[in-house]
Amino acid sequence: MLSVYTRHHPSCKNAGDKTWRRCNFSKWIWGSQNGQFIRQSAKTHSWEAAEEHRRQLTEELTQPSRTTPKMLSNPVLAAPSTAQPPVAPRLPTEGIIPVQHRKPRVTVENAVDAYLADARSRELKSSTLSKLETIFRKQFLVWSRI
Repeated sequence: MLSVYTRHHPSCKNAGDKTWRRCNFSKWIWGSQNGQFIRQSAKTHSWEAAEEHRRQLTEELTQPSRTTPKMLSNPVLAAPSTAQPPVAPRLPTEGIIPVQHRKPRVTVENAVDAYLADARSRELKSSTLSKLETIFRKQFLVWSRI
């Protein structure tokens, strides 16, 4: 179902109400029709003209056998084609890394081990290392496994 709304200027006192009809700001049409989401300008500042445009658009979209040049020029409104999508050209495979040579995934446990090893290599005080062990090994790892 398509509907009309007003795109108010931020300084407008009715900016929070998109259905306010009396403002002289641009009117837009939005909604879904036949499983397609549509949002387009009605190209008018009149609510009545926008409603008429919405009605015509709804009629055009509910009768797929009758496509107009206007619909074909707008990719959002164009009817879905039954033709096969174009096939992408083949790219050379010389830059592709085989699966077996990719880097292994970094797990949370490995990251915690690496961080704590780095903290030890910086020769932090034992009280700081103890706090880091508590935070990361006893709390964060347990939480990440949940």
